[in-house]
Amino acid sequence: MSTERRSAHGDVSGPLLQSVRPLPKAAIYCADPSAFRSVFVYRDNVVFAFVEGMEGVSMRTPQERIADAMARGAIDCGELGDGWLLFPLFVNDDRFSAELPVLVRAAYDAAT
Repeated sequence: MSTERRSAHGDVSGPLLQSVRPLPKAAIYCADPSAFRSVFVYRDNVVFAFVEGMEGVSMRTPQERIADAMARGAIDCGELGDGWLLFPLFVNDDRFSAELPVLVRAAYDAAT
């Protein structure tokens, strides 16, 4: 995660929050709601997705989905740990925007 001061833009955080709404054990954390710098989503104390800035959603992606996601434009965020990818929401014909609920569900299911 970047150390520069960025905000979790609503065009990115909104779809993430919509995607986690139906997930029964998902919880949301925002350290500074007045500035909305970042939004983290976790389950059982395991963060599986977050947003900072305006590019996309970062997720802890199940191993079996990583190669396909990267081939389609996801960006490796290995500095965060194994399986972390950034899914840009506003490039490549918005393909990850349309798939976001499925991608978030997979990350949620793997966060056990």
